[in-house]
Amino acid sequence: MRAVHWSTSGGLNITKQPGVGALVWSVLNALLYASAAYGIHRRLPVVWKLGWVVLIVSCLEFMIRGITSALTLPGGWAACIGIVVGGIFVTAYWGARWNRQRDYFQVLAPKE
Repeated sequence: MRAVHWSTSGGLNITKQPGVGALVWSVLNALLYASAAYGIHRRLPVVWKLGWVVLIVSCLEFMIRGITSALTLPGGWAACIGIVVGGIFVTAYWGARWNRQRDYFQVLAPKE
């Protein structure tokens, strides 16, 4: 498995995933998002509920990874506050958008 990263200073970088844990996590993420895309396409009501789980887990993953990186910086507590506040605001925004999609997943009775 490879990770692709673009930066303005170094251009395109392709690196090998470090260890089996990162490989398994990448494969599970790919399977999760592929099955979610299929469920959205098929309008499966359970996918709307699972969307909340994905949103919360993604927020927590962002916060945990961000905070662990920020704590190594001098004055990292300020970055930690920004990470938590920013993560909450972004999650609230996308949560409101996801909540408005509930009607899309409602099972419609066939017209006679």
